Amino acid sequence: MRKDAHHATLAENLAGIAREGLVPNDGTRGVWPDEYDVVGKLFVCGDLEGAEHYAQVLADGTGEETRVLRFPMPENRMMDEMTDFDGAWHTTQSIAPDVIEMLDDGVWKPLVESVR
Repeated sequence: MRKDAHHATLAENLAGIAREGLVPNDGTRGVWPDEYDVVGKLFVCGDLEGAEHYAQVLADGTGEETRVLRFPMPENRMMDEMTDFDGAWHTTQSIAPDVIEMLDDGVWKPLVESVR
């Protein structure tokens, strides 16, 4: 059985993710406090509830609309030491757009077909 990873993002990022996939943070994205080392990391949760929590934190921090994505769990993941949330991981690998799904009104849909 496939183990999924989940990721929260701003809705405005969906078109770029559909083109380029999810890529590790270059230091210019997110709402992480300055003391967190985020460069080169892509943050994921092992369950939907965790990603929905981070989507709400992102929405509260930006005032923008958010979405939750899912994809196969990256093999080179590491427990994330910056959070106190069980199941929070980070990876240094990119995720190809063709394996990413977006939660849309309670239904998982392929991202590249949903964002055009």
